[in-house]
Amino acid sequence: LSGCARSLGLAVEGHSRTLAQRSALSPDLTLALARMKAVGESEHLVKVFVRLEPDADRQTEHWWAESEALWAFPLGEDAYELRNIPWETDALHHQDIVRCRRTEDGRLQVVDVLQRGGHATLRITFAEGVPAVRRGEAVQQLESLIGFSEKISDQHWAFDVNPTGDLN
Repeated sequence: LSGCARSLGLAVEGHSRTLAQRSALSPDLTLALARMKAVGESEHLVKVFVRLEPDADRQTEHWWAESEALWAFPLGEDAYELRNIPWETDALHHQDIVRCRRTEDGRLQVVDVLQRGGHATLRITFAEGVPAVRRGEAVQQLESLIGFSEKISDQHWAFDVNPTGDLN
């Protein structure tokens, strides 16, 4: 992928793979999730917030933000399934199931990962001067190979690498 990325004028900012971990979900919640995915739910998404932790130098992961807001589907029992691709945090991915608690100001704060969705995230940055047409072609090509994308800005895109996708 890195050779392909260079030829398309992309800078691959990194990705991380997640392996499905043992489920911490209750049997009732697991059944509700299976039904929801089988039947299809009416989307009623809420915003959840993940705190961006400081790195070893006590700097925030991204100096311009203390937290990242993500769209999530409420599953019950304080569990939520993430429905967009995180850009700021490397710790979460599309379709991870997280536990949230309300903060004093009423926001839903991610406090734990209950189950990994098996997805990974690929973040790309187009080089300066890459024409919009070329960026569009690259995005379409990557989507056909690995999964859907979200535009962060004209130069920055995040791609969901679904469990059947391959970054190698």
